Amino acid sequence: MKNISKTIFMLIFAFVFSFPGCRTSRNQDPVLAKIGKRSITLNEFMHRAELTPRPPNFMDKSIVLNNLLAEKLFVVELPKNSPILKNDRFNLMIKGIQEQSMREKLFYKEAYDKVKLDTAELKKIYQMSTLEYDLSFYTVSDSAKAGQIIQKMGQDPESRRRVFDRIGDPSRAPKQTVKWKDPENDVIHDALFTELQEPGTVLGPLRLQDNEYIIMKVENASFHPVIGGEEAALRWNEVKEKTTMKKATAMWKSYLKDIMGDRKIEFVKEALDPLAKIYFRRQRQNGDSMDPLREQEDGLYQSDTPDEEHLLSKSLYKIDDQVYTVKDFQKLVLSHPLVYRKTKCADEAEFIRYFKLAVLDLMRDHFITQKSYQKSMDKDEEVKRRTVMWRDALLSKYACNEFLKSLPNRPDFDKARMKGEHNYLNAHVDSLQMKYAKNIYVDFEAFQKIELTRVPVFAMQQQVPYPVAVTTFPQFTTDNRLDYARKLDR
Repeated sequence: MKNISKTIFMLIFAFVFSFPGCRTSRNQDPVLAKIGKRSITLNEFMHRAELTPRPPNFMDKSIVLNNLLAEKLFVVELPKNSPILKNDRFNLMIKGIQEQSMREKLFYKEAYDKVKLDTAELKKIYQMSTLEYDLSFYTVSDSAKAGQIIQKMGQDPESRRRVFDRIGDPSRAPKQTVKWKDPENDVIHDALFTELQEPGTVLGPLRLQDNEYIIMKVENASFHPVIGGEEAALRWNEVKEKTTMKKATAMWKSYLKDIMGDRKIEFVKEALDPLAKIYFRRQRQNGDSMDPLREQEDGLYQSDTPDEEHLLSKSLYKIDDQVYTVKDFQKLVLSHPLVYRKTKCADEAEFIRYFKLAVLDLMRDHFITQKSYQKSMDKDEEVKRRTVMWRDALLSKYACNEFLKSLPNRPDFDKARMKGEHNYLNAHVDSLQMKYAKNIYVDFEAFQKIELTRVPVFAMQQQVPYPVAVTTFPQFTTDNRLDYARKLDR
């Protein structure tokens, strides 16, 4: 349990894909701009502008649209034989982003959309949502120690309080105020908000994940009723959404059991241990410096390392009577980076345990992806749009870098202008706007109604191979004129 501090960058987490607008149908997401066959919808414009930070000089909405249009223009200009289009890492990464979207869409189709809510249950949850707790707590990172505490505590409330107070100095026990809307672990949330817990109640040890437990003592419990019609309506919607997601998650787990059936994975220790140790060394070298955005967007430029070449032909594991070599595994990882349930391990032995779990999750997603293809999730319009968004964003970044690298070869190159690269980029984007002006359309009426906030947000997801929800905001031009575009008729 951690204190959550407010910062200018807000992190958005979700159990499954929570890209705002994911639930929006095509009819509800009108096209805002078109460049030939490519388009930018209203939702995409809002997400690109508001779910990733923009520099101060890119706040004007006209500059935002100009840059999103420029992104598409860079892609249109990209030669058909460009090396990036044949880059295996790039294509596998785009494939991975698409397949993650497909799995998320399958979740909505097979679980979320099938949830039925009971009004009486929602009213009870709404009442509980006004509850706040002041807690003392301890965390335990040892399952054996947690088991000993459980035995000592027993069921008697007074005995449980005595054992809790002996774990440490009660006056120095960590404190936390917990509200219903806080993004706590589901285990903690269920323990506190299913029923009212009276002051003095000791809860736990509760298992949060492997070898991670929490013991909580309720110091105070109080209700804070929601006042005001608008706030009450907002809270009711929050209750509906959180309850729906909770029920959908339970349905999804049942659905996954049907997909996985009796499948078992058999690891080959002779290949697993040395491979896991290589990954462990890499993680230690990277430390806390890993930038998820840079890792997700720039991973395609990294070169292969020779560390595991001697292992490539070795069998790593077997599932469904199919043997996967280290080479097979590495190819899967190129489109589905490993996701670790615990990112900071105490030692090599603990890392190997979580490495195996990451491989299990990789193969689970592999079979979910197969089911997603069977259900034609790859043909879903929202899946296709998100895939195109990432593909075009990365291609335009590559094309822009190629343009900047070519500048020193120009006879009129002025090194002083490189200090403000937008001097060159502005001129280049202007030329692309003029070149393709007859194919660029904007719905100016809808555009004028758009209001953007100035609060920078960085949207991320938890426990998925591609955690960054929205690609970086493109910075190609500081021009705010849209007079080159034609009016898009509705």
